[in-house]
Formats: sequence, structure tokens, C-alpha cells
Amino acid sequence: GFPSPASPMDKGKIAEGLLSLVMERPQAAAVIGDLLETEAVSGESWFWAQVIRTWFGTVWSDAKSEPRFILGMALLGAFVCWGIASLASMAFFFSSEIVWHLVLPRLSLHAAASVAFGRVQMLTELFAGSFYAGQWIARYALGREVAVCVAMTIVGPVVFLGMGLLLWLAVNLGGAHLAVAPPALRLGGFAWFALLLPPYLLGAGTARRRRQSEAAN
Repeated sequence: GFPSPASPMDKGKIAEGLLSLVMERPQAAAVIGDLLETEAVSGESWFWAQVIRTWFGTVWSDAKSEPRFILGMALLGAFVCWGIASLASMAFFFSSEIVWHLVLPRLSLHAAASVAFGRVQMLTELFAGSFYAGQWIARYALGREVAVCVAMTIVGPVVFLGMGLLLWLAVNLGGAHLAVAPPALRLGGFAWFALLLPPYLLGAGTARRRRQSEAAN
């Protein structure tokens, strides 16, 4: 037969898990309990609308209550992300040299393989850096991880652009003959940084849930 709709308990657990990302689990459980009691009158659409509203309202409240802390943590997190991504980039540089000299000459589609490898490299660098930055944030921004992750998505492009310019200047002023291009000042390039928010949240959420589980035990 057809699967039955989610029970109130299952729905409550899902909603509680979402809210526990932005507030402590006991508080999230209390909020969801109140919403479930009112849902019988207001309906399921109202329930989920209130969950989403509470989620975003809590993030906004965290950002407004301590804007300097949120911005400072976002800047530090962006530097952490840039550092990890740079280390991953160096690792890929050496591995790409091996792939280019040993593997690609044996293939017929050199250009296509090179483009594919470059895309895998870029995605791995950004995911590794942003995921670790999210976990790092969870250690210090207790209870405000999501607000910092959202702020980091905004300030991250500025940090990456600034560090990229410094690297480009250092390479050119130092006379090194490396193929380092200046970072592009394009709005489309900045829009790519919105894709870092999910791994930010994944890293922060993983560390937060681990901490909550350890506290419960």
C-alpha cells in the first residue's frame, strides 16, 4: 500500500532536529511541543510555517544581539576556510602534476580530462575548507553557529579576494615565475560563495550534534 503520512511524533522529531541547530535541544523540544498542541486547530501548514519562522527568527536574533561577535567569528572562520582550501590546493597541485605527466598522455581526451580534474579539485578544496571551518566555528560560537555560518557566507568572498590579491602581489613582486592569476572581480564569481553555506552548516551541525549527544550522556 501507499506509505502513511508522518506521525506527529516523527514530525516533531524532524522539527525538533531543525530547531536544535539554532537553540538548545530542551528549548527546541519545548517549542515544538507547544506548536504540536496548537497544530490540531491551525493545521500542518501552519505548523511548518511556524517552525521555519522560529528557525530564521532565532538566527536573526543571534545576529542582532551580538553583531561584533558574529562578524568577528565569521571573519576568523573565513580565514580558516581559506587556509584549509589553500592546503588542499597545494596537495592538488602536486597530484595534478602526476596526473598530467603520467595519466593524461595515455588518454585521447586530454583537455576534457584536465577540465574534469580541475572541477573536482575546486569543489574538493572549497568543500574541505568550508566543512572544517563549520566544525571550527562550532567549538567557539556555542549556540550561534548558524548565524556565524550565514555571516561567513557574506564576508567569505571579501577574505578570499583579499588573500588572493596578497598572494598575487607576493608572487609578482617576488619575481617568481608561477601561473598565479589575479582574482577576478566578477559578481558571478562572488555568487559561487553561496554554495559554501551547506558545507558550513553541515560541519557546524555535525559538531553541534556531537556536543549535544556527549552532554546528554
